[in-house]
Amino acid sequence: MIALMIGYMPTLYAAYNRRETLVIMLEALSGQPPWGAELLARQQLIRNTSYLPRLYERWTEWAADISESHTTYRTLIYFRSATPNRPGRCPCWPSWTPPRCTWP
Repeated sequence: MIALMIGYMPTLYAAYNRRETLVIMLEALSGQPPWGAELLARQQLIRNTSYLPRLYERWTEWAADISESHTTYRTLIYFRSATPNRPGRCPCWPSWTPPRCTWP
């Protein structure tokens, strides 16, 4: 059983990494926590609203990928995001408590 779990770790980590990469990119575009209105305001401020259709397309692909990976590997549901609000947590270690929203 342990060998099977060790064999799945690279697959789980790759799916976790795909999930987090686009979220981190969104934080760079729209602040922390990511917020749709802030994203639109920032893109308008720099006169880059032509980028939005491509962003929506990437997020549609991301949602499909997350749906597929989290249905196939249900343990990914328990992996929390690596955020600065949770010091001391290893991003690759599953958390067995439900995630909480931390809106300021």
